[in-house]
Amino acid sequence: MPYIKEDKRKPLIDLANELEFRCNNKGDVVYAISRVVHQWVLGSGEKTYENLSEGSSILRDALTCYDDTVLLPHEHKKKKENGPVSELDK
Repeated sequence: MPYIKEDKRKPLIDLANELEFRCNNKGDVVYAISRVVHQWVLGSGEKTYENLSEGSSILRDALTCYDDTVLLPHEHKKKKENGPVSELDK
């Protein structure tokens, strides 16, 4: 998970803020994220399965973190407000 020490966050927050400012739509965001991962993988050495797999792992870990900390709490709140879909998800 991406919980890094406070002293390492400032430059990354600045970078994220710059990307937010420059990205005008979903496609821009997807491109920016993809480009960062591509550059990270290319900078990690040879194009081996292990290095290429790291790129996939980065994206999957970011998705898991987003789902766990943003999406799922929202879903739980809405389920509590509106009730379950059926007996299966009570």
